[in-house]
Amino acid sequence: MANQLFEEQENQRHIKVKGLYNLRDLGGYPSFCGRHTIWKQIFRSDSLHNLAIEGQQQIVEMNVKTVIDLRRPQEIEQAKNVFSDSELVKYINISLIDISPFEDNNNLPNGLKEMYLKTLYERHEAIRNVFKQILTAEGAVLFHCAVGKDRTGLISGLLLDLVEVPHSIIAEDYAFSNQCLAPILPEMLSSRPVALNEEQYNRFIQCKPEYMLDVLKMLDDVYDGTAGYLRAIGLTDNDINALQKKLIS
Repeated sequence: MANQLFEEQENQRHIKVKGLYNLRDLGGYPSFCGRHTIWKQIFRSDSLHNLAIEGQQQIVEMNVKTVIDLRRPQEIEQAKNVFSDSELVKYINISLIDISPFEDNNNLPNGLKEMYLKTLYERHEAIRNVFKQILTAEGAVLFHCAVGKDRTGLISGLLLDLVEVPHSIIAEDYAFSNQCLAPILPEMLSSRPVALNEEQYNRFIQCKPEYMLDVLKMLDDVYDGTAGYLRAIGLTDNDINALQKKLIS
């Protein structure tokens, strides 16, 4: 079912904009309540720093009114977001992780699953703020990190789980980054952190569906799903209901 869905919607979902590789629409996914996520409402992407004027105009024409940059300040300093000074788009930086997970050689994560779970357990305020901004945003929202697969993938997974999109489809949306980022895979491999050897780094490059499935299972087991997790980190029932209404039709 999921493979067929992706084949049918790929051209509509994966948006081609020069300077971006992993810009996608989270619309069109079925939920267990018999409804679907809304097209052209929530977008996920890689970093926007390489967008030329034409690409920026495309984003504006997609009715994107809010851009949420999930990168750390050091990353933004090195690659400034093109909308950071925009008068047309509200730009917000919410650093989803406070330091690079690869800076401490003695405390390196074993893989992406561990890194995602650590973020969920330790970054409550940042995650809560991301969802609050999505909730109160006017127009469409675009959130992104560096290549749009890890921090962005985690927020995407939470959003889709909140409206009960089947886990198999959420995992496939997550893994779709592999296909979208294939053109820049050599560049990604050449950017290996010095703290990691090649074998270690390879565990952080690929988005395997089971990584997201494991995260969703933890949310089910510990919090009874994403809605329970969001309540635990400070969102109200009214917030959660409003988010669900904003995401599905």
